[in-house]
Formats: sequence, structure tokens, C-alpha cells
Amino acid sequence: MKSGYHKGTADEALEKALKGEVAAVARLGRNPATLLDAPAEGQVFTDWLKSNGQKFGVPDSPDKYDIKLPDNLPKGLPINEKMLSDFKTHAHAKGLPPAIVQDAVSFFASNVGAEYTKLAADAANAETVLTTALQAEWGGEWKQNQQLAVRTFQALAANARLTPEQSQLVAAKLNEGMGDATLLKFFHGMAALMGEDTLAVPRGGNAPALALSEAQQRKATIMARHTGDMAQARARGDQRQIAALQSELTGLNAIILQHGGKT
Repeated sequence: MKSGYHKGTADEALEKALKGEVAAVARLGRNPATLLDAPAEGQVFTDWLKSNGQKFGVPDSPDKYDIKLPDNLPKGLPINEKMLSDFKTHAHAKGLPPAIVQDAVSFFASNVGAEYTKLAADAANAETVLTTALQAEWGGEWKQNQQLAVRTFQALAANARLTPEQSQLVAAKLNEGMGDATLLKFFHGMAALMGEDTLAVPRGGNAPALALSEAQQRKATIMARHTGDMAQARARGDQRQIAALQSELTGLNAIILQHGGKT
């Protein structure tokens, strides 16, 4: 052996070994025990990573990767938890260190967040353009047509037996501010196909929201004895109006039942 550690006493051999280690540390600038062997010739890099996983801090299992998403992600951005879990599993199988996994997740999430923000801005701009165009098209009939669109949706929602929550979500999109231009035009077009009388648009001009109290109030107005809309239509012998009111009552009863009320 060239080291010569076998010569002399055990104490002398130990002293030589210690001196050799001190010399190696001085020459390398670090403890030799902390050095890593380079990947062997032909060795797959990920296999080399896995063989040194403990030194790189690779956790025992994929779920033990402590990964954090960037704090500046846009509000409402959907997080694909399954994809994140699958990536952790993939990373663990490849022996990727936590720092590399965290960097990859942060990079991907930040790019997805930026794209999400851009798409949301593009959608908002497109909606503004559509609304402006629809207002110009409808002109002075904007409010009237908007109310007709809302009542069309309400009639269809009642017949389809949508839940109050589902109905109110769409009604809000039609009623709030300018209203959703695409939905407004769609339901206004449906009104033309169905016929206004079948929708029972309130003669007062204000389309009621899908609320229990308002549905009950409208029903009471129709059915009031002597003075109600139905009583007056019957007094005139107006069969078309009677049919329209009966259709409206069907929708109102459906709304009332959706809210748990009694018809």
C-alpha cells in the first residue's frame, strides 16, 4: 500500500491518517466525505440523483415534498391539485431534490397565473365591446328588451325546474349593471321565438327577480277576486289573455315550489 499506513504502530498509522485527512481538506477546501462521485459512464442522470437522494434532501415519499404556490397568483385561479400531486410522484420517482421541484412548480404556476389574468382581461374587454354594440342596436328600447330577456329566462328556468340558486345566478348576470350582453341577446331572441304572451311579461315594466315573495305577490295580483288580472280577462272574455295568465301561473307556481312555498 502506497499510503504506508500499515507501517509502524497503530498510533503512528492513525496519526498519518489524520494528517492525510487534514491535508486533503486543506487541498480540496471541504471534507472529502461530503464529495459526490460523478455519474458513472453510461449511468442515467436520474438514477444518479436517486442514488444520492439522501444527500440532496429528497423526502421519503412524494407527499412529503413541502411545495408552496406563489403568493401573487390571481384570485379565482383554479388549482389542479391532481396535477400537482402527480408531479410530486413523478419528481420523487426521478429523485428530484425539493429545491428543483419547488422551482418548477413556481415557474409553471406563475405562467399559468399570467395567462389566466390575460384571458380574464380579454374577456372583460370583449364583453364591454359586445355590450356597447348591443346598446347601440337596441337604443331607447334597451331597458325594455333587457327586462324581456330576464322574463324569458325566468319562464324557461321555471319550466326546467332549475334550483333557486342556479336561477338567481343567471338572473344576476342579466340584471346587474349593463347585464351580460350575450345572454341578454340570446334570451331576447328566445322571447321572439316563444311569443311574448307566453312569457307573461309584467305590464308594469319591471321584471321580477326569482324570489319567493315576489312570485307570491305576482300570483296574488293575478288571482285577486274581482280586481285581479284573471278576473278582468274573464270579464272581457279575452281567451288569449286568460291562456297567457294561466301559463304565467304555471311558472310562478314552479318558482314558489322551488323556494319551498305553498301554491
